[in-house]
Amino acid sequence: MNSRQKLLAIGSPIKTRLKGSTSYYVKEFKSNDEGLFPKDILKRKAIFEIYTKGLLIHTFYVSDAIAIPIPFEEIKSIHLIRGEEQIAPIPFSLMWILLKFKVRVQIARCFRLRYSEYYIAETELKIETSSFSALLTSGGYTFEGQEKFFNKIKSNINLTITK
Repeated sequence: MNSRQKLLAIGSPIKTRLKGSTSYYVKEFKSNDEGLFPKDILKRKAIFEIYTKGLLIHTFYVSDAIAIPIPFEEIKSIHLIRGEEQIAPIPFSLMWILLKFKVRVQIARCFRLRYSEYYIAETELKIETSSFSALLTSGGYTFEGQEKFFNKIKSNINLTITK
């Protein structure tokens, strides 16, 4: 199936409030057919968009953009992995007080005095299809949004979210 046929096979875009995912950096990419994907794929950023019958990956590098359609039937698994959190608030700081009052970390982290009070490692996305496997990373602060985004996929693909 060529890329034009795959684009037709993924249907039409799903109309949601969120247009697409956050941007990811492509860290690893292994393909069965090397001529199918650009050679500079590891230098690219990627954004996912959900369609009725598949996913569309938009990849960008400088002024060059490429769309990679993936029908749901070709997707073997998707793993979204949250980065490790380090929470060390300064005693009696606003973040420390909010955490003592059981305010969610996602809100309390906005009131830290120093960056060392809260840190979250990169979010990883591992996607495996019949034609390629890829590891993509994004900032750890975007995990909650990406969790909502990938949970909107209405298909029986193997989606694993690790918190």
